[in-house]
Amino acid sequence: MTDKIDLKRLLDEGVIFHEDESLYHSRSRSGEMMSSHRLIKFRECPYRYFIDTISQNENEWNDSLRFGSAFHARFLEGEYAYRFRYPIVEPPINPKTGKPFGKGTNAYNGHYAMYGDGFVTPDEDRMIASMKDSFGDHPASDPFLVDCEAEVVCRRRICGVDCQIRIDMLTDFAICDVKTCADIMRFERDAFAYGYPAQLAFYRDVLEDATGVRLPVYIFAFEKSESPIVGIWRVDEELLDEETVQNRNALEEYRKCRDTGIYPTGFETVRVLRGKKNETR
Repeated sequence: MTDKIDLKRLLDEGVIFHEDESLYHSRSRSGEMMSSHRLIKFRECPYRYFIDTISQNENEWNDSLRFGSAFHARFLEGEYAYRFRYPIVEPPINPKTGKPFGKGTNAYNGHYAMYGDGFVTPDEDRMIASMKDSFGDHPASDPFLVDCEAEVVCRRRICGVDCQIRIDMLTDFAICDVKTCADIMRFERDAFAYGYPAQLAFYRDVLEDATGVRLPVYIFAFEKSESPIVGIWRVDEELLDEETVQNRNALEEYRKCRDTGIYPTGFETVRVLRGKKNETR
């Protein structure tokens, strides 16, 4: 039988807690805390991690990130929080045609620029509602719809490094992460390209260190579509174990870089470029 955690007790004791999203991310960007995304960046290139940290650059915003954040708000925080943060803004109308300006045009971009990342279009709002409803229709979703906490933070010191995680959905029996994707048929391939296994292994590791319980990890993937498909994946335990080893190795390396002030690029040696040989025809 899978071990469980006591959500209420962990909240009461402050082991897990809720924190403003901007404050949480500011602690990662400053280098005060190591997050999963920052650790992935360090694993890719310690030098770039260092440059990004000292420059305090924000991640460049784009429509895909805005839409994903809006969906997270609706799915995880509820209707009220979603409407408050993401009002529906009608697109600008072309006076010559009487139809909305197309996405990406100067008129479209200028119209929405004043709203920053805090809006959704009518089409996006309808899509988000359809995506949310699709989860309840999934045959395997019922266990995840009760007794869960959304967007909970946990902090621990791992390998001498202060680490933090922000879990999308935490139940008493599972860690759950919410993703949006353009095409669910490509999700498994994209999951590795975006480093999801490393991210979720970090979540599991930090929470296990705090609670003594190793929970299974699930991904809910929502296709961005008017007729969306939602998929539920349980992440393989061996894969998470492998990524945990790599994460902890990276934390040890980060601690050395932090103490010495030397952040290598990873390109200090001569590399060999290999590829498939051309087939004889």
